[in-house]
Amino acid sequence: RAVIYLGEHARRSRFRPVGVEVPFGFGPDSVLPPVCFTLKDGCLVELRGRIDRVDLARDERGKAYITIIDYKSGDAGLDLLEVYHGLSLQMFLYLDVVLVHSSLWLGEEVRPAGGFYFRIHAPFINSNVILTPEKIEQEMLKRYRMKGRVLADPEIVYLFDNQLQSGYSEIIPVGLTVQKKFYRNSALLTVEHFELLRRRIRELVQK
Repeated sequence: RAVIYLGEHARRSRFRPVGVEVPFGFGPDSVLPPVCFTLKDGCLVELRGRIDRVDLARDERGKAYITIIDYKSGDAGLDLLEVYHGLSLQMFLYLDVVLVHSSLWLGEEVRPAGGFYFRIHAPFINSNVILTPEKIEQEMLKRYRMKGRVLADPEIVYLFDNQLQSGYSEIIPVGLTVQKKFYRNSALLTVEHFELLRRRIRELVQK
């Protein structure tokens, strides 16, 4: 069931995977170098890991954007307070790895478009009335909406969901008005926010 809705996400999106299970660090299978930090005492910290999925899309000007997708069996969300206090480092650390090494790996510099968790599960739809098959499909799509953060740019949102004209996206956690303004509860980050979070992650890792 999850694969079916991943397929629906792909049908609506211009983002395409450029890597799955992407290893970074030292080793014969590593696609990307490790993340390295030199501590105050001179010790070198080298982080290694494996990124579930990296997607890439281009805007109308040909600029490349990437997004990280992490598969979860539980109901994971991306709480920026947890990121700030060092309780949830994985997503933005992965994003930083790809952004730093994109020229080496992809042959070009890329920009952050978002980071998301996709939950692998089989949800049930509860209702007090009989639902049509179309309504059930709509409710199922909502259950498989990814959680995370999106670059605050309507053009990037359309790269994720080409069917969104107004209202809430069924793919990512954002909503748009008819005037193409974001709903207040949309899960957004500006370019400056992405950069601040990347710097914060590095500080936390070193600490």
